[in-house]
Amino acid sequence: MPRTVYLFLFILVWMQSCGEVQREPLPYLGGKVPVYDSSGQVIDSTWHRIPLFSLLDQDSQRFTRQMLDGKVFVACFFFTSCPSICPRMIRQMQRLRHITDTQRVVLLSITIDPKRDTPKRLRKYIASNDLYTPNWYFLTGSRDSIYPLGMEGFKLAMAENSASPGGFVHSEHFVLCDGEGHIRGFYKGTDAAEVTRLAHDIKWLLEEEQAL
Repeated sequence: MPRTVYLFLFILVWMQSCGEVQREPLPYLGGKVPVYDSSGQVIDSTWHRIPLFSLLDQDSQRFTRQMLDGKVFVACFFFTSCPSICPRMIRQMQRLRHITDTQRVVLLSITIDPKRDTPKRLRKYIASNDLYTPNWYFLTGSRDSIYPLGMEGFKLAMAENSASPGGFVHSEHFVLCDGEGHIRGFYKGTDAAEVTRLAHDIKWLLEEEQAL
C-alpha cells in the first residue's frame, strides 16, 4: 500500500480519536411546508413542525405544545388496553428514560383510545407497570385532537379497527423531535437496538443544539 495511503489512514484515525471528525447532522423529516406573507402569497418554505396542541397529562394537568419549546422530545402513540405491541413499546420507552439524560429530554406517550384512557386510567397504568415518570407524560384528550396530531403532526399511522387486537391499529415508531419541533428521526419502538440508536441520536442532537 502506498505510503500516502498509510499517512491518510493514520491522520483519519488520529482525528477520530481527537473528536475532530464530525458526524453528519440528523436529517429533517416530514417534508417542507410553504411560508405565506400577509397577503397569502408563498414567500418561502420551511421544514415541517409538530403543530400546536393542548392535551391532559396523567395528573389532569393541561399539557401544550408550547411547553416543549426549546426541548428535545420523543413521542409514541399507544393505548392502555393494547394486547400486542404497546407493552413492548412502553418497556422500551422506560429503558430509554434510564439511558437518556431526561433532565434535558421530554418523553410523550399519547393514547389513541381517549374515550377509555382518562387521566385516572393513565395513572393506574403507570402504577401497575411500575413506571418512573419524571419528564415522561402520558397524554389524553379528544379523539379529534389526537388523531390529526398523530397522523398529520407526527406522521404516524393510526386507526380504529375492530378486526385488530384491542380494536386499534397504530405505528410502533418513536419520533424524535428537536427544540423547534422539527422531526429528526423515526425508530422502531419494539426493537431494543433501534431504541439504543435513538439514545445515541438524542445525545448527538443535544450536542448539536448546544453548539448553536
